[in-house]
Amino acid sequence: MTKTTTAIILICCCISRAQAADIRATEARIIARVPEQKFVIFKTSGMTWEQKKKIVTDGGGRPIRDIALINAVVARFPAGVAPSLQAHPQVFDILDDGIAYMHGYEDNAAIWDGRASAKATAPALMLGTKPQTPKQRVSPRSQPITTVQQTPWNVERVNAPSVWRRSRGKGVKVCIVDSGVDTDHPDLMANVASGKNFLTDSQGHNDTEFDDELGHGSHVSGIIAAIDDDLGIVGVAPGASIYAARVFGKTGSTSWSTIVAALDWCVERRTQVINMSLGSSKENKALGLAIANAYKAGLVVVASAGNSSGGPVGFPAAYPQALAISSSDRFNKLSDFSSVGPEVDLIAPGSGDAKATTGSGRGILSTMFGGGYVEMRGTSMSAPHVTGTVALLLGAAPNLSNEAVGSILRQSATNVGLSASEQGSGLINILAAVDSLGGS
Repeated sequence: MTKTTTAIILICCCISRAQAADIRATEARIIARVPEQKFVIFKTSGMTWEQKKKIVTDGGGRPIRDIALINAVVARFPAGVAPSLQAHPQVFDILDDGIAYMHGYEDNAAIWDGRASAKATAPALMLGTKPQTPKQRVSPRSQPITTVQQTPWNVERVNAPSVWRRSRGKGVKVCIVDSGVDTDHPDLMANVASGKNFLTDSQGHNDTEFDDELGHGSHVSGIIAAIDDDLGIVGVAPGASIYAARVFGKTGSTSWSTIVAALDWCVERRTQVINMSLGSSKENKALGLAIANAYKAGLVVVASAGNSSGGPVGFPAAYPQALAISSSDRFNKLSDFSSVGPEVDLIAPGSGDAKATTGSGRGILSTMFGGGYVEMRGTSMSAPHVTGTVALLLGAAPNLSNEAVGSILRQSATNVGLSASEQGSGLINILAAVDSLGGS
């Protein structure tokens, strides 16, 4: 696919060249090592890290991560897997690692989904005021972003404002597996509860630095939970708590082992819904096991269908435990880039008017690192609308199971006249979903 989309890149977070170089180097190492990396899955739960590490090391591996969610160790095998490890009585399976990509992109900036390109400069947008300088970002509230808050058309389209009297998603923990979040953004910082950086070479190193340096995670976070404060924009669930699992740095690609480690953290933190605006056309068995176990733990898994322009739904969205979300435009038509297939559960806004000029409604407007806003398109943008609606639904009915949540969302969706492979059960409709619960 060579289609591009509209982008408005804003003032970047102020980081040193050394930091940026270190991030790129770490990402490069992660991707370069993928062919040598394996998930070693153990039969017995409760084994210590030292016990598992010895087994892996004796089998020719160099352990990197311990992932409780699938009872596995991620390790590098530069010389291949020793037969003794494959035959070890405690080893259940040895699975390959792989590469995953973001499912959103920006015009004139970078095309993700496996085809990253160099970023170019685009005009800044601060919704009615001058862009902030890095110094001004020390106090994000020192200059108002705008005197009138916008409720984006796409937030209205899923009927979110109609249920805010009954639920704003307050107290609902949303885990966003992405490029991190701008923790200083005036529309996000009040809702950022926790985060962790998984772009590390060893456990515990650099894991608290989960600030977004790409913009994708901040954009997704704003669609889900930008706060309602009379400034900037407002998200679908303005009271939800953001748990940012940083798996992307600056390139839009990462390893599945990095993502599975993030899923493990989401479960450990007892979050209730996971947003995964990412994927790959290739299945990964370890990922599938992690998704299944996260679902067994009670989490709702929301995943973008992919941007293959009518091609098949990617993974993890294609797994039955995930809600696979395709993309609609401002006119409730299928976005030209959206993947489709029998796995699609629901459709949600992921683009605006394809005929609009740059920055004038072609994409979905949301938060960007640096305190500003940007338009992006992609199923990366459609998935967080559903994640936000899940947060609203759980805010209204905290005891709903993840199975019940999926059933309610599908049954309450609005048929917009597309085929089932394009829209699944239809356009997400949180008003109808909450109304189905009864009460007032």
